[in-house]
Amino acid sequence: PDIGIVLVIDRSGSMQGPALLLAQSAAIAAARALGPDDLIEVVAFDSEPERVVRMQPARNRVRIENELRRLRSGGGTAIFPALDAAAQDLAVTRAVTRHVILLTDGEGQPDEPPRLQVLADSLFADGVTVSTVGLGAAVNRHLLEGLAHRGHGRSYFTVDAANLPQIFLGRPTSSRGAPPSRSPPSRASRRRRPPSASSAVTSRTSTATSARARRPSPR
Repeated sequence: PDIGIVLVIDRSGSMQGPALLLAQSAAIAAARALGPDDLIEVVAFDSEPERVVRMQPARNRVRIENELRRLRSGGGTAIFPALDAAAQDLAVTRAVTRHVILLTDGEGQPDEPPRLQVLADSLFADGVTVSTVGLGAAVNRHLLEGLAHRGHGRSYFTVDAANLPQIFLGRPTSSRGAPPSRSPPSRASRRRRPPSASSAVTSRTSTATSARARRPSPR
């Protein structure tokens, strides 16, 4: 597969209402943007992580979307165990591009930020990029921007479901730019670093659009 992606979705009590609906819409938009043979997993979390969608081809869209719509908010918030679960699963995924997208308001445990930064560094060292989507009006921008910076992904912030398809097709209407490039650590430098998941999806979409444009019209 070209892409292996894990969506890490906050379903804690602080995400009740519009924020969780945004997260569900964002995850569905991401699943629909992938090719049928790309791999997707969904890890939902409150105080504990749960793999609500195990790693599987994105062609199983109906099953994936049904599981996403069943998410309900409640409980505390622990981001680190969920992001760590995503890291473990992507470590054994044979995909050219591996990516984590964290969807949350960023209100985790007080001791989590340093541990999350170390984990984002470790993911990047293993060739996995990390992007963040801050949902709702009250988000921890500092934490989410920092994680995306260290994971060499992008950070997005939105309160509008209309922005979500653009986010996952690489055309964000509300985003922070990617961080300056730096040379990957030794393990990642032994292989060509793949493009981010969003750019790969954008490339596939553009190619398909161009092919349709070149196709002769029926007489």
